[in-house]
Amino acid sequence: METTENAMLILLRELRHLQLHVVTTIFSEEVRPAIYAGQETTLKIEIIPLTDLLGIKQLNNVIKHKRYDAAELDAAINWLNEAQLNWGIGDVLHRGIQVYADLLINQYRLHLT
Repeated sequence: METTENAMLILLRELRHLQLHVVTTIFSEEVRPAIYAGQETTLKIEIIPLTDLLGIKQLNNVIKHKRYDAAELDAAINWLNEAQLNWGIGDVLHRGIQVYADLLINQYRLHLT
């Protein structure tokens, strides 16, 4: 993951550095209409406020190490915000984990035979 150019994986790494996993009050909840098993229902999705996502720009990887182009980082943060507003941060993270798992399977040739 250190050398990936996949914006989703880069943002997942930086979210880890924001230590969102130890803070539970940072998320907001919104309700979305959904259809499950042919029935209309609602889903609650969790969202990280954009102001907190912008905290990525204050991390050492951005400031000290100058790891990312500022315009590209802004675009990636905006993409993450839009994705989570549609699907919730949980689903976005789940998809990122799937992408990362696929990357590991391919890198270490862990395919089932």
